[in-house]
Amino acid sequence: YSSVENASAYSIYRSTDNKEFKLIGTSENTTYVDNNISFGNTYYYKVSALRNDYTDGHKSNVLSITVTGVSPTNVSVSPVSQNQLKITFDKVNGAEGYQIYSSTSKNGSYKNIATITTNSYTNSKLSFGKTYYYKVRSYKKVNGKTVYSNFSAIAYKKVNLNAPSVKFTPTS
Repeated sequence: YSSVENASAYSIYRSTDNKEFKLIGTSENTTYVDNNISFGNTYYYKVSALRNDYTDGHKSNVLSITVTGVSPTNVSVSPVSQNQLKITFDKVNGAEGYQIYSSTSKNGSYKNIATITTNSYTNSKLSFGKTYYYKVRSYKKVNGKTVYSNFSAIAYKKVNLNAPSVKFTPTS
């Protein structure tokens, strides 16, 4: 929110129904962090400038925010075989699952290739010499609705021919 001339502090009000607003805190500057929120819920906020005598001025317009999940981090892609790549990433606290999207072009169209509940997935039947790009998002069901995070950073890998392994056994 923007500063108000002659304001000594700001009162922050929150609602879950955009009707009944309750004071949740005050701040002496123009930022406030609300740590008491839940994944998938929508919150409505109003801010009021406090005068020097700590009486509220007019409340601001309503700002609404829907809390989405956290995007998976540390997404990496590693070869498993000549036509398989394994996508791994850090688990997201509170997530019920993940969706893996893939493309053969970084800025191309991505397709959902898997919905999983673990933090790794092996993509099979890939073409030698092609580069595959992946992005991941977490999700959770809240009140019957699926709430998705933003997508992770894109990770990619080119499918290369694995070098054969050779073991030498000395003969007597």
